[in-house]
Amino acid sequence: MHLLIFRHAKSGHPASVDDFDRPLCDEGNAAAPLIGSWIRDHDLEPAAVLCSSARRTKETLALVLPFFRTSPKIEYERGLYLSGVAALLGKIRKAPAASPLMIVGHNPGLHEMALALLARQQRGEAKIRAEELSRKFPPAGLVVLEFKLRDWAGLKPATAQLAYFVRPKALMRTQDSDS
Repeated sequence: MHLLIFRHAKSGHPASVDDFDRPLCDEGNAAAPLIGSWIRDHDLEPAAVLCSSARRTKETLALVLPFFRTSPKIEYERGLYLSGVAALLGKIRKAPAASPLMIVGHNPGLHEMALALLARQQRGEAKIRAEELSRKFPPAGLVVLEFKLRDWAGLKPATAQLAYFVRPKALMRTQDSDS
């Protein structure tokens, strides 16, 4: 099974706007579609999505959905807003046995959860990507984890292999070099 952990794209900090209601900035609006395209191109379109109901996460998800050939089942949850690892794992364990499952949320919880789920032994290129992930999980970053599971109820820490760690800036550099 695959779990896609997607941090919301970069948001703005407009004056007198509550944190929950912060919108994406121009950089975020440009980065999120790159991730949507990458997900489609790697045949990892989610069957289901758990998304924080904060404005910036909903806007991020809205920018990737047009790239998908199918429509995932989407659940918006206020409880995912700034949740810690235990709460995030609890939400995933209750999710339907859909794969890939995508969770769209916030740091530091998503970053800490991704690191907690990684098996201690990563092989080859995954080891290098895991070291990069341990340093930073940027806005609009995507972590794809692989599990040997039948359903999400059996999700346990330290059991995932890192399939991909995608950063929008790296995608932008690749796009620029292709031009």
